[in-house]
Amino acid sequence: MGQETAPAMDPLLYNGKLYRYVPAAGTKGSPFYNGANAVEGSVTLRGEVFLPVMLQYNLEDQQLILHYKTPDGGVSQIVVSDAWLESFRLGTDYFERARNADSTFAIYQIIEAGNFRLACHYIVRRTLETSYGSRNYQYSEPMRSLFLVRNQGLQKFSGNRGFIRLQDETVQAEIRKFLRRNHIHVNKASTAKLQALADFCNSITP
Repeated sequence: MGQETAPAMDPLLYNGKLYRYVPAAGTKGSPFYNGANAVEGSVTLRGEVFLPVMLQYNLEDQQLILHYKTPDGGVSQIVVSDAWLESFRLGTDYFERARNADSTFAIYQIIEAGNFRLACHYIVRRTLETSYGSRNYQYSEPMRSLFLVRNQGLQKFSGNRGFIRLQDETVQAEIRKFLRRNHIHVNKASTAKLQALADFCNSITP
């Protein structure tokens, strides 16, 4: 855990590009993880934790947006610098910026219990409405890819069977029973249910 800092006008935090979201008229849906409004959270830049801050996570552009009050009483928005971003929280949801196998970076929601970690990557799609004659855009619901974090790498999976196959053979039967007993389908599971799964897997992992 880095040093915690109140979010005064620290140049480490307030150095991003100005941001303004202006959707085309008639656009339906939202590109943001947490909906149309910013939520309280925290952000870690170069080991320094800033809290509380008001944040939005733009899934279309994969950008973290900081909302802050200006000296004249207004509200402004900037894009948090990718170069220094390490992690952030939106409410109770925790995210990390991590390096992929191809040396690119991406933002993942991290769900963990002990040494057991799951990672979720979210995107949205913006498309034209399919109704005849419509020129309006619409955003999809957030689409999630799931990964098991192991040996500092990411192993992608889909569905309960895919998840179970990545586990040690000695615990696969127990995990299968847990998923059935708790009616968990990993592709559609809420963060709370994925956390319960992580807690269980951590408790039985050899």
